Amino acid sequence: AGGQGTAANTEIQKAGDGGPGVTSDITGDLTFYGGGGGAGGGRTNFEVGVGGIGGGGNGGSPDFAFPLNKGSDGQPYTGGGGGGGGNNVNIGGAGGSGIVLIRYEYKVVQEGTIFLLR
Repeated sequence: AGGQGTAANTEIQKAGDGGPGVTSDITGDLTFYGGGGGAGGGRTNFEVGVGGIGGGGNGGSPDFAFPLNKGSDGQPYTGGGGGGGGNNVNIGGAGGSGIVLIRYEYKVVQEGTIFLLR
């Protein structure tokens, strides 16, 4: 993980947010991967947690909220965590699929000799 998420705050009745993912510029653009999923709402946390940057899903709503929402899935190709479920009614989201990026050096040969063998 790139950083820690936030803890739930019962004073404002909010569930914890997911932490940020790690950054990489392997694609040529600085991108976050592996953000944490937000916590689901509950009896003391009416507002759900928000997913962390890097593909984390948002938490599910508590069982008395309207509309009832399950935890959202992590974003595809980021490896982000799914949002947590809300109470025992709204299930958590699935984690986002991962991605494998391979960097390699590409060299063009400018000089050389070609032999024809028979």
